[in-house]
Amino acid sequence: MKQKVFIIIILLLALTQCSSPDVGKNDKVTHGNQLPRVLFITSGINNEESRLAQGITLAIQSFNKWGVIVRLEPRDILYRYEDLMNFNIVILSAFPGYHDADRKYSLSYMSDEEIHNLEKFVSAGGTLITGENVGRNYPDGTDRISVFKKLTPDNWEFSKCLGITLSEKNMTGFGLQGKIPDGSNWELTPSILSEDRELWTLVPDEVISENCKSLGTWVNRGNSLPAITENRYEKGQAYYLAFSGFLHPKNDGGYWSEDQIDSFYKYIIENYNRDKDIRFSLNPWPNGCDQAFCVSLNAEGSKDQYDRIFELLVREKVEPTIFVNGKVNKEIKDYLKLKPFPLGSNGYSFSNFSDLKYPQAAEDILKNENFWDINFNGFRFPFTNPGYWGLQALDVNQYNYESSIGANNLEFFHGSVVPYNLVIANDGFYKSTDILELAPTYHDDYYFLKSIKEDQNPDTLLLGKNVMVYRKYLENFWKYAVKPYKGLMVYLGHPQFVGYSDTTLSALKYIIQEVKKENTWITTTNNVADFRKKVSDLHFYSSSSERKQQIYIEAPQNTILNDVCLNFTERIKKVSAQKGDVKLIETANGSQVIFDAFNGQTLSIQYK
Repeated sequence: MKQKVFIIIILLLALTQCSSPDVGKNDKVTHGNQLPRVLFITSGINNEESRLAQGITLAIQSFNKWGVIVRLEPRDILYRYEDLMNFNIVILSAFPGYHDADRKYSLSYMSDEEIHNLEKFVSAGGTLITGENVGRNYPDGTDRISVFKKLTPDNWEFSKCLGITLSEKNMTGFGLQGKIPDGSNWELTPSILSEDRELWTLVPDEVISENCKSLGTWVNRGNSLPAITENRYEKGQAYYLAFSGFLHPKNDGGYWSEDQIDSFYKYIIENYNRDKDIRFSLNPWPNGCDQAFCVSLNAEGSKDQYDRIFELLVREKVEPTIFVNGKVNKEIKDYLKLKPFPLGSNGYSFSNFSDLKYPQAAEDILKNENFWDINFNGFRFPFTNPGYWGLQALDVNQYNYESSIGANNLEFFHGSVVPYNLVIANDGFYKSTDILELAPTYHDDYYFLKSIKEDQNPDTLLLGKNVMVYRKYLENFWKYAVKPYKGLMVYLGHPQFVGYSDTTLSALKYIIQEVKKENTWITTTNNVADFRKKVSDLHFYSSSSERKQQIYIEAPQNTILNDVCLNFTERIKKVSAQKGDVKLIETANGSQVIFDAFNGQTLSIQYK
């Protein structure tokens, strides 16, 4: 009998040890120690406007600098609490253009259930950023202010999170002043608050939390009221902005500059990391690279022009992606299929997908797959002009990425230099997809070299000048649009133009040599989409003491991602991985750890 009891005890101990999670797993069950992941609620792009609101683009690019993954989702996720808890920071904005105008979607109209789930999210350790009028109305349109006069914890659960009560006040003539703790000034008077235009808006009228502080203040002739507040609520934090427009750039009707918006998001991330004792960040690209670069070509040109380009790219060890369609003649088709370069789809024959309904768009996409006998990973709409039903067809046919919405940021904001998942909307219907937008350069080679098409014998001197302008554009785009955000540059060219001569080819040669001077991941669009999709599925959980840290990775079971890089601002003495090789690199700013990530992988860090 004693032997049986002893055996049972041994078995129980063994089972306990087998099922007992390691340090990282113990900590991962809490919401508080996860590397931050951002959720932006939006209806995305619509059939009339094929780009995101500029403020969302700024958010995506700003967060990318600090290695923060951003996901775009429609509001439906607010009813799915478990999905909501996959994120740590939620941004809600009622600024025009972030959603459709229908009250079924606008975030001004929110049910008590949605608000309750967000209250639970903050209570569990999440960070909420919200602006005026978010959740002000019931879904049927009834104004909560009209019913209650004042929004309080008894009638509006946001009030609990925010640590304030809200009422509507006339803010005509008020301006904003204040500072965030890092010293960035918020001293401005938005034009909408001028004396000659009356403005009524929701304003904090009572602070009800001891943990609430003001980051900005409404001021007018000695009168002042809180305008931007930060409140600690349970395990999380909630920020209230007097206007959603503070997260939208001035050049498009917002109230803050690009630098001010960027500074605000930096403050949010630093606050979150400090509060959760997060001492590292995710590098946005593999192997510690600072930015990424791809060459993409549309299939237009002669064999000699292709040869000229491919000779350069092979010599420079750059692998291009060629987007092909059904209009390519047999000689070029056979020629391209023999090349070792990846091909993307440009559709079969339609030139404008905006005019198509779903059956036509889907047929054209599938017809091109049949013509080339390829299941394409990526797509580029003809003339880089996306269509709503074309995007629907890409989603149904499980395309990984799309590359049409040109990135600018030099003249104005259009597109993003950081990949993002597409959310599409049309006639009140909206849908989140896993299609990544890999935005190409807004101006392609045709924009600068179109004289080649317009004149059979273009002036050599004029062509040379245009090439120099093109080179400067590519250089500026790289330096000022891509590098500041640790972003992606997708070069967009056509053999017919950039491959016309050695002179025109020099523009492509020049930008390749420029990006090679930097710590750049030079790769294909397929590889970028694959990496960004997988890295967005990784969840990092951390526990640390003064000199030691355990980092645990959670991921889909079949996901293995090589050369993932974490950045540390501290010097690391020693690092080990539960499985596989791990590389430690000292940098000017601290340390980098490069390893293979998969579900259950654990890193053990020892600091100097």
